Amino acid sequence: MSSPIRSRAARKLKLVVDNDADAEAREVPPKKPRARTKRKPAATAVPGGRAEMLERIRADDALVPLPPGIAADDDSLLAFASRYYAWMTQTHYSKTSIKTKRELLDRFFEWAYNRGIETLADVTPGVMMSYQKSLFEHRNAKTGRALAVRTQIHFLEGVRTFYKWLLRKRFISTNPATAIDMPRMPFRLPKVVFTLEEVEKILAGIDITRPAGLRDRTVFEVLYGAGVRRVELRRIKVRDVDFGHGVIRILGKGNKERIVPVGERALFWIKKYLDEARHLLLGAEMDPEFLFITIQGRPLSLDHLTSLTGKHVAAAKLGKGGACHAFRHSFATHLLDADTDVRMIQAMLGHALIETTALYTHVAVKKLKEVHAAKHPAARLPAAPAKPKKPPEGSNK
Repeated sequence: MSSPIRSRAARKLKLVVDNDADAEAREVPPKKPRARTKRKPAATAVPGGRAEMLERIRADDALVPLPPGIAADDDSLLAFASRYYAWMTQTHYSKTSIKTKRELLDRFFEWAYNRGIETLADVTPGVMMSYQKSLFEHRNAKTGRALAVRTQIHFLEGVRTFYKWLLRKRFISTNPATAIDMPRMPFRLPKVVFTLEEVEKILAGIDITRPAGLRDRTVFEVLYGAGVRRVELRRIKVRDVDFGHGVIRILGKGNKERIVPVGERALFWIKKYLDEARHLLLGAEMDPEFLFITIQGRPLSLDHLTSLTGKHVAAAKLGKGGACHAFRHSFATHLLDADTDVRMIQAMLGHALIETTALYTHVAVKKLKEVHAAKHPAARLPAAPAKPKKPPEGSNK
């Protein structure tokens, strides 16, 4: 008779053997080695050589057609600028925007060509920094004054926008304009803001017995009543004025349209001008459809608007100057003084950024003065301390 210990050991041994047998029965055949696949080479930077660049230019001709007179292998700065202007025309940029960008780039091209920099490959980050330095060091030959910081920013932004376009269209592989550090814009308030009394004095001084005088009065009523820019006022056509709803359709920057409300007063003067003066100014000329026209029947130019504004402001003898934009500043400031929401003013002015409109909160001081007068203890003190009483004559004090 076997002992219990041996029996237990035999059963454990048999269990191990059985488990091994089952594992062999379930054994999966070895996997076949996976075939090695060649890795795709990592994307390399677009070569910047002249030949490779010209190949990319030819490939992109379908997207950016060649302007007339520009050869496909012309890699000069002026050739690419012509492509840039043609692209802006095809994508419906306004003529004013294209003209402005052309003027900004012409200054850079003139500076570059005077230094033998004529092609895209010649422009490096160092060239960009030198151009920025030249703007900073520029002095007017007559006055000796430097370029305003805002003017420097405009010229630099024109170049940066052009090179962003070149990079986006794959005409360049790296953007040298990234080396430009934009100057900081100093915080400045509007130079001229008219009070309501000053606006009324300017308007009252205009001779409305003449057709041109009635036109001028209407121009200022719209400038102040709608807060439009000078170029926007020039673009207003007769059909843009909606007397029924009391609004004017304004074509703003970048051909963006907005509807601006105008008061009954401005509408009264527009109707009076249309009924009594405009047809006299037009004469036998073909109607240009613009609301404000010259005595020759042509649309008012921007320089003409600036000239007549300066003339009437000077005639009012306010002790300060002022151009068309001063009426826009006054429009926004007076609305803020009347507790108008900044967002509403932004919509009427056509500002893309609320920060631009918020600038007028620093000009509208009427409410601040009221709060100061009501709350600050110094505002309620006597204007001057009381004079001490003189002691009577003969007294020892």
